[in-house]
Amino acid sequence: MASSASPAKLALIVYKISKTTLTNFLTLLPIVSSPLAFITDLTADTVNKTTSDEIAIGTTNPCTASQNTSSMINNNLEQQAKVLYKDWFFDFSPFSSDGNLPNGWHFGTVGDIIQLHDSKRVPLSGAERDKMAKVYPYYGATSLMDYVDNYLFDGIYLLLGEDGTVVDSLGFPILQYVYGQFWVNNHAHIITGKEGFSVEELYLFFSLTNIKSIVTGAVQQKVSQQNLKKVPAIIPSKQALSAFDEIIQPIFAQIRNLRDENANLSQLRDTLLPKLMSGELDVSDIDL
Repeated sequence: MASSASPAKLALIVYKISKTTLTNFLTLLPIVSSPLAFITDLTADTVNKTTSDEIAIGTTNPCTASQNTSSMINNNLEQQAKVLYKDWFFDFSPFSSDGNLPNGWHFGTVGDIIQLHDSKRVPLSGAERDKMAKVYPYYGATSLMDYVDNYLFDGIYLLLGEDGTVVDSLGFPILQYVYGQFWVNNHAHIITGKEGFSVEELYLFFSLTNIKSIVTGAVQQKVSQQNLKKVPAIIPSKQALSAFDEIIQPIFAQIRNLRDENANLSQLRDTLLPKLMSGELDVSDIDL
């Protein structure tokens, strides 16, 4: 028997569940340092911006509101980390008052600070992927493309677009910060760090490094391994990198947690809405 509840009420129920889930999660986020102390206030305020009335009249998609909130928080966290990286490793603020390269630091190239894992990549055609169970993420040059039934990598990696759309409108590289078990095709460089650089520090470095000058190809853009390795880089001391990494690891842990929360909200939406709309879950007597 179909539920007698209106679509607006069904939407409101799903929204309230997802909003409560996200709000409860955000209360667990630690404050990692004083410059980020406003994040807790920001998250609580942002969660409450989408009101139940908006959901009730159908102006906002349920669950999507909470997902948008966590995406906003993640963007804020990333921006804070970039500001800190620039302050430490581009401006040298904690180390030098005259702007000179601190003792123990030196100039080098990207080839000195990255490990490439491109030889492990395996492309899969759409026809091949269609036959697979959708379990593990399958990444392309710029984004998640599909899901497949096996994985090639397990851990935290940085993906940098190799061909296709490889830079944004300003010339900064297209990056993907990925973790867990996943598959990558042959259109993205797969990167981890060396010389003391963590994946997170490399993500921030490349986010602040314009690579337009190394892009080749008139029809299809390309960032070759050879050209990528030639990009100039300031290489801080391992002690400085380690100290900075202690600051940003909690930030990126929050980013990963919020991404996972988004995935959970998507699953919640996809599970609840069909049951609510079909009447399998009868919510007509629920007082909202």
